[in-house]
Amino acid sequence: MAHFLLDASILIILIMMTSLFVSAEIAIVASRKSRLNSLSKQNKGARKALDLAGRPEDFLSTVQVGITLINVMIGIYGGAAISADIANLVGKFGILYPYREEISYALVVILITYFTVLGEIIPKRIAMLYPERVASLTSYLMLFFTKLFYPFVKLLALSTKYALKILKIKEPKAQLTMEELRMMVNQSEVAGMLAATEHDMLRRIIHLSNAQVGAIMTPRNKMIWIDIRDKEKVNIQKIIRHPFHYLPVVEGGLNDVIGIATFKNISKDELNNQKISQKAQGSEIIYIPETARVSKLIDLFREKKLRIALVVDEYGDIEGLVTLNDVLKILVGDLAIGMNDKAPDIIKNSDNSYTVNGNILIEEVMSLLGVSSLPGDEEEDYRTLAGFMLSQIGQLPKIGDHFNSVGWSFNIVKMDKRRIERVLLRKTVF
Repeated sequence: MAHFLLDASILIILIMMTSLFVSAEIAIVASRKSRLNSLSKQNKGARKALDLAGRPEDFLSTVQVGITLINVMIGIYGGAAISADIANLVGKFGILYPYREEISYALVVILITYFTVLGEIIPKRIAMLYPERVASLTSYLMLFFTKLFYPFVKLLALSTKYALKILKIKEPKAQLTMEELRMMVNQSEVAGMLAATEHDMLRRIIHLSNAQVGAIMTPRNKMIWIDIRDKEKVNIQKIIRHPFHYLPVVEGGLNDVIGIATFKNISKDELNNQKISQKAQGSEIIYIPETARVSKLIDLFREKKLRIALVVDEYGDIEGLVTLNDVLKILVGDLAIGMNDKAPDIIKNSDNSYTVNGNILIEEVMSLLGVSSLPGDEEEDYRTLAGFMLSQIGQLPKIGDHFNSVGWSFNIVKMDKRRIERVLLRKTVF
């Protein structure tokens, strides 16, 4: 009996060592570096954990080697020593004596499997709940094993490298796709690691990589500009009715732009065509294609230290206007409203339906509706709500055109000539 207890104790120690490696691996991978940095000022273990986190290849290889060696030892020791002890116990039951070895091996497999799995699940769970704390506690031992197994780990790395070279397989560079990044952000919110506002802003930032300038611009037929050939009274009324900080100044039409004038702190003495023309002349103008990425627009705003750009098509004709405020709306939504007189893109009605601007980005529509995709969005056939409406209607739109999709009804309620201006969204009742 004493021999059996000794063998069982050794087996339990081996399983606990497996638990140590497993918990350390999960803890260091799951730990936030910012949190470890904060703890490292007073905790040496956190500093060691940071060191291990900075060398993931060496650390993870060490963990793999350690777990593999211990599992091999468990298999050998359990199969030899423990099975013999159990066979002796089973043999005491006369009727089972002829089958003692078979029964003992079956029991060893079941017991070792159970305790080994249990010895991994519990430490993993604890490490996921308290990653920084567990990482700090286990970091000393992991550093010791990293140094102990260093020659073997390096030998494995070299063997792998030359094996891939012989097989002519190139190691792909680790790349995080946009879809994987979106999933990480969504999972972080579900796990409670991100507040709703943080999740929304990160989602909008990710969208910047694909958003085109044409999707966020004010279209040509909605632009306001000052024409110095117009009567001064007309231009003064425009400036008063549309108190924007910046306006394009033209001579005869948008095909002849003089420059961009600022009207932020304009005095009454400057409210005449001559002064306005002088303010616009010599000003730098950013022209940007409507197909350019919003990220490119941000770079130009930063480089030129400007807040407004004119959007052109492939022929160089002006198609619209885009401002820094339009970019901010991608990041913070309606918080950017109030810097000018534009109406909100999303209006919630008393019956819980929504009246939505047709020019709103499709990602904002999906967020509003609580869906992860819309028909055709994977092919990137559209970038705005209006584009989605056109793809579904399949003809020139008109007020009253409607359809149902993803549990919502989409109804065009306002047009601006051929442009979809407002869409009514209402939850479908089954």
